[in-house]
Amino acid sequence: MLKAEKNVSRPINLVTAEQDALYLEAIRQKDTGKLRRMVNAAAEEAGLGGVGQHATKTHFREFDAEKAQGGNRGWGFYFSDVFFPGSYGEINYSARIPSDEVLVNWNKMFRDQPETAQRVLTEMMAELNPETPNFEEYTGESFYRTFICEFDSQRAASEALDRAGIKGIKYGEWRPERLERGDRDGRVIFSSQNIKPADLILRDRGQEIIPLSKRFSGTYTSQA
Repeated sequence: MLKAEKNVSRPINLVTAEQDALYLEAIRQKDTGKLRRMVNAAAEEAGLGGVGQHATKTHFREFDAEKAQGGNRGWGFYFSDVFFPGSYGEINYSARIPSDEVLVNWNKMFRDQPETAQRVLTEMMAELNPETPNFEEYTGESFYRTFICEFDSQRAASEALDRAGIKGIKYGEWRPERLERGDRDGRVIFSSQNIKPADLILRDRGQEIIPLSKRFSGTYTSQA
């Protein structure tokens, strides 16, 4: 059985007390531009350089790990480029998610995958079967389906990839109604730990502003 148990360290939070103070000052001054730059920089430092939209039926701040679901593009939490209200919900959750550099591309062949995906996929395939022929001709979909067979389920395949350093799947949108509205790519993020609100300002249940240094690291008790 393929293990893929490598422990990939998460980025260390580098937001300083001074930056926290500057962030609070920007809030007092209502300097939206500065807030956006600071939040973007903090998210990128935490490995959350991407942004995705998720339709939901309820207001919440943190994704429940147990509510990940399987689908046409794998197990995890689904995000789109553009918010689409509908059967999944009328509320938009705009989130910071991992950048495409640490996702495997469902539609592309091995040689066109990001560097991280190439490295991890090579290591996992070598452990699975060192003599696997021509896996360089696989697409991201081919790799994922191979791991589903190895681990017996979508969920187990996603969890193994996440442990090894691939944080999700990027796929080209295929539904005409979404393409017509400007949605070109979707993303499946495997772990709820890699999803945080994209809001410029967050408050906890006591209405206190959550410092920038705590926005993208660990968990927090946030306002529902």
